[in-house]
Amino acid sequence: MNARSRASPACHKPGQDARFRALVVAAEPCLRRVIVGQLARAGYSVAEAEDGATGLARARATHPDVVVIDAALPGAHGIELCRELRDLESGSEPYIVLILGPEDDSRLLVAVEAGMDDYVTRPFHPWALLASVAAGERILGRGEPGREVSPATAP
Repeated sequence: MNARSRASPACHKPGQDARFRALVVAAEPCLRRVIVGQLARAGYSVAEAEDGATGLARARATHPDVVVIDAALPGAHGIELCRELRDLESGSEPYIVLILGPEDDSRLLVAVEAGMDDYVTRPFHPWALLASVAAGERILGRGEPGREVSPATAP
């Protein structure tokens, strides 16, 4: 039985104490700021990291429900971070969304094998990323079916 098939806590509702936890790992400050802001406006509790090592440490400390990773991380590629997150023995398995460049299409199978659950390709609209995160929330059993995403989350 994996983390996706286990029973989970009650559904996420913006403003609740037990909020859905997200971790954003992206080297580019502007990209990270946009993603963190959008997820926070949508009611998620968000942590952030600028590289793979910091992202792995934050994942160990915060046990995120979803991790959004920019594949273009300096040093270790985002796909390697997916693998490292799956190897953590934290008792929880986050939903992983990878941000890929158009040149990464040939690496999709490798990314899935490393543990990626979903992806968006650059350039992407922030709503596409928010939809992926909301799907992860639902798959993990924390989301509300048919929950509307507020227009306040628009970029």
